[in-house]
Amino acid sequence: MNQRQFEKSAGVSASLAARWYPHIDSAMKEFGITAVNDQAMFIAQLGHESAGFTSLVESFNYSVDGLKKTFGRRLTPYQCEMLGRVGGKQTAHQPQIANLVYGARMGNNSQGDGWKYCGRGLLQITGRENYTKCGAALKLDLVSAPELLVQDRHAARSQPGTLRYAVACCIPAISCVSRRSSTVGKTDWLTARCVTAGRRRRWHEDSTCSSRAGGRRLGHRCNRLAFWLECAR
Repeated sequence: MNQRQFEKSAGVSASLAARWYPHIDSAMKEFGITAVNDQAMFIAQLGHESAGFTSLVESFNYSVDGLKKTFGRRLTPYQCEMLGRVGGKQTAHQPQIANLVYGARMGNNSQGDGWKYCGRGLLQITGRENYTKCGAALKLDLVSAPELLVQDRHAARSQPGTLRYAVACCIPAISCVSRRSSTVGKTDWLTARCVTAGRRRRWHEDSTCSSRAGGRRLGHRCNRLAFWLECAR
């Protein structure tokens, strides 16, 4: 796959392709991601989590309604109204939101951890636990310097998988889910998304519509990528 093929298959601009192709190509070579389906899953997952390769840091710039819809199970209506963005009247209190919704989970155990270890990198690594394990795989001290994941080279390589926390296991994790699901006639994209993002809940335990929709969008992206990558061969 060359840069032009990456641009076309990923559906990104020429400037984004020029920025990300060298790092993604290097990561795929480093971790032996050579099969068309594996490359498609890898690129689709990264593009999905990073809003089309445009965002490396998680945003908590939620409106009041956005907070209620996204974190309604973790924030009270009053908290949403006090912390959410109100056009022309109130900006979103992003650190406070992150600390409330991510506090005391995903390994976050100190005050401020939710904001410090918010999503970063192309895959949006989130939580002290994931930063610790991803850092061990990359040989980086991400606990002390989580901002390293916004550097392009590290952002493209920072993929944890729940089967093993090692960068090289991201694609085997997705492929394992894909093969397992194919026995019933379709790929379980939401489970694949959960595996690679380091989430422990299965799709049937996740009641959020956004997660289900995210799994479907990931599937569409992967199918498109696989088609273009196969045509490029």
